[in-house]
Amino acid sequence: MNLSDIKNSLLSSFMPKKNNVKGSQPNNFTVKNRDKVTPYPTKDGSIVWELYHPNHLQMTDVSIAEAYVEGGTETKPHVHHAAQEIYYIIDGEGTMMLNNRRIDIRTGDAVLIPSGTSHKVKAGGYGVRILCVSTPPYMHEDTGLVNV
Repeated sequence: MNLSDIKNSLLSSFMPKKNNVKGSQPNNFTVKNRDKVTPYPTKDGSIVWELYHPNHLQMTDVSIAEAYVEGGTETKPHVHHAAQEIYYIIDGEGTMMLNNRRIDIRTGDAVLIPSGTSHKVKAGGYGVRILCVSTPPYMHEDTGLVNV
């Protein structure tokens, strides 16, 4: 199998099988630019630019946001009771605690965080930018701070 075959195979595996969004049309696309989104702080202390969330668009089961943790700082340990997340490190490096396990993170890493997992991020150097994908969508009410 050559690189082109692998790429096409991967792309087809990620193509949606059906459209679950009520009232949408196959060509009803939305493009959002991070620089045009108003950031806000989350319960864990990171700053996020929420790109897609059901509160803003006709979508139901996922939210996507960019989070930033300033260099030398860390988020508060927290848990999402219902949501599972994927953190994709866009830029920077640091460490992450998942329950009692410490892992190093850097640009290009993707971390799956199952629901119920205590986690926090400590940014190194100049900070860390993280693409956060959450299903069900992020909600402050689903986020519990953890005392360590």
